[in-house]
Amino acid sequence: TDIINVNSDAFFAIALVVGIDFIFGVMKAFKKNNFETRKALKVVWYFFAYSFLLAVMLSIEKGFSYASWMAEAVMLPIITFQIISALKNASIVGLIPQGVLLKILENIDNYKENLTPKQDDIEPSQPAE
Repeated sequence: TDIINVNSDAFFAIALVVGIDFIFGVMKAFKKNNFETRKALKVVWYFFAYSFLLAVMLSIEKGFSYASWMAEAVMLPIITFQIISALKNASIVGLIPQGVLLKILENIDNYKENLTPKQDDIEPSQPAE
């Protein structure tokens, strides 16, 4: 329980992004007239699975100081994809203008492209003499 109390903000972040994605997903399903209770109840599984995964990662970090990066490395992509899913669903419902979502996704792509070096940016190594 100490791990949960000390890291309550991380567990809250999981609950928040899963909850927002759930709300926009349900709104999208009602708009498209294809709501299914079975799909909607997956939110419970996602919340507990992600929370359990975070608890395991934090336990490993507590036991092994050199693994202090593990929770961030595992949870940040999950949270990022949940946010992107929520934005996509909000755009489909009409809460976010289509152009704004496309601009956000374009900025994400531009950021990713700037992080990876291009072949032209890498200088060839000098041959050994």
